[in-house]
Order: sequence, then structure tokens, then C-alpha cells
Amino acid sequence: MASLIFSIRTNQMQAQTQRILDEAEKRLTGTNVDDLVKRAQTAGQKVPDRIFAQKGEHTQKITNIIDQADHLQQRSQGLRNS
Repeated sequence: MASLIFSIRTNQMQAQTQRILDEAEKRLTGTNVDDLVKRAQTAGQKVPDRIFAQKGEHTQKITNIIDQADHLQQRSQGLRNS
């Protein structure tokens, strides 16, 4: 019975981790702000400060999602080892 509960819990954590990683990948897809900023600057265009602010917020959100996924993977691994 304990192994069944453990297996279910581990599978739930793995599924949650995968959802978090999928969300992070979805947010990253098609959003290469660095490239767009570089192209604009190369063309001599001024890049608004809000673009840099949005980029920072976006990067922080992605970092938080990845940290969350790492934490869940570590917890899942800890459950497996116990």
C-alpha cells in the first residue's frame, strides 16, 4: 500500500514538473528579445526603456518557473530515494 501511494505521489510530482517545464518552454518560444533589441540598435533605432523592463520581468518569470521545476524534481528524487 505504501509503495502504491509513493508511486502515485511520484507520478503526480513528475507530471507537475513536466507541466511547469512545458509552460516555461511555451513562454520562451518565439520571444527572442535580445535579438530584436540588437537588430533595432544595429538599424540605429532607439529601444524604449520599457522593452528592457519587460525583458527583465519576462526573464525573472522564466527563472522562477525553472526554479520551481528544479525544486519539484529534487523532491521527487528524494521521495524515490526514501
